[in-house]
Amino acid sequence: MSSHTKQSQPERAFTRLELLIVVVMLALLAGIALPGLASTKQRSEQAICLGNLRQIGQAFHLWANEHGDRNPWITPVGEGGTQVANGQIGNPQRELPYYQWAWISNELITPKTLVCPSDRVGSPRKMAANFSFHTNEGFFASGFKDFSISYIIGLHTYSDTPRAILSGDRNIRWDAQNVLCGLGFGLALSLTYPTSSVAWTNAIHGEMGNLLFEDGSVEQLSSMGLQRAAGVPNQGDNGAHHFISP
Repeated sequence: MSSHTKQSQPERAFTRLELLIVVVMLALLAGIALPGLASTKQRSEQAICLGNLRQIGQAFHLWANEHGDRNPWITPVGEGGTQVANGQIGNPQRELPYYQWAWISNELITPKTLVCPSDRVGSPRKMAANFSFHTNEGFFASGFKDFSISYIIGLHTYSDTPRAILSGDRNIRWDAQNVLCGLGFGLALSLTYPTSSVAWTNAIHGEMGNLLFEDGSVEQLSSMGLQRAAGVPNQGDNGAHHFISP
């Protein structure tokens, strides 16, 4: 009886051309998928920023309800706010945004609300762990404070000006800087009235931005929308709108 030895066939390897085709296909698939993933991340960060500003608006309103419907910088020191006597420039710390945000810290609960995840303007933002003076990662610790804030403060905001800009993204191309404001700020930023040069920089949400208004509403706006928002004259200071920004 004869026996036949079955010889195994060698496994066929990929040719260089086939490997090249596989690599090209993977590259094409990645090229299709990555923009979609990036877009999803941007939308997610945009939603977080809008949510932050809504919470900030609620915090300011809660604070104002206990202080005559006024924000901290237009509430006298003797009544629990930060406004100095006769609108004069007083405590230099008052010029710093973190000092004003500190007044609504009880209403905000967490400083994480003050950081937009898309904010990559200049120095990276630092997420403070809490509103504490006594921890290394607290909001008032060295290296945090203004570095833990992404949002501006609109100084000319009153209960009877519902469409005044209360806060928003900080990536604004201002009309002027280091301006004297009648509310006692010597280093304010300015949007003049009428304005046509103000615009968002392409640094946080592209050439778009989020604004919080005194009435608590939050809107995502283009540069043209920002111009319209600043196009209502302020009650004083020759119609200019003044802000402080981290």
